[in-house]
Amino acid sequence: MPPFNVRNEQAINDEMGYAALPSNFTALPLVTFSNRDIWDDCGFSGCKYAAETNDARKNYPAVYANFTDISEAAKPGTQAYLNLTSTEIDQANFIQMNTYTDTARAL
Repeated sequence: MPPFNVRNEQAINDEMGYAALPSNFTALPLVTFSNRDIWDDCGFSGCKYAAETNDARKNYPAVYANFTDISEAAKPGTQAYLNLTSTEIDQANFIQMNTYTDTARAL
């Protein structure tokens, strides 16, 4: 099959910026999430690379120390949006909060 070429690709990209096509075909991330089970596509188990790199870091909370204020601030809204129990949200560390907030975005 011959290659697909777009005439004036650079000019089209310059004019359209973040609008649709050709290179930036979407300005928003598209997430596939087919059920509400939070241990699905949004979990680290959904991607082999993410699971392997996360496994190397998850037992070292110091890695995330500079960012825990962000995950703590997200807890009330995340709890309400995902209908989590107080126990679930209170025990959620940075990595668990990352999974919860990814899930919330994907729903």
